[in-house]
Amino acid sequence: MPGDPSTITSNSDCPGGGCTYTWDFGDGTPPVITSADTPQVHTYTTFGEWWASLTVTYPGGCTHKDSIYVVFQPTLVSAFF
Repeated sequence: MPGDPSTITSNSDCPGGGCTYTWDFGDGTPPVITSADTPQVHTYTTFGEWWASLTVTYPGGCTHKDSIYVVFQPTLVSAFF
């Protein structure tokens, strides 16, 4: 639900270290750039659909990007009495 934190993790491998991790949550917030492959907690504030991505930049400049489709939609609740 919007307003609830979501945790996104990766299984990236950076032998020898020195990689940069760029997390883009797809909702217009600024990307988060880290030097360690740590899970990221992000809060989506509205209903919607986005492509969240992680780009790993290796020493020497090569990159690898993976994405996941994130969907937050209202839930229809029906009650019968």
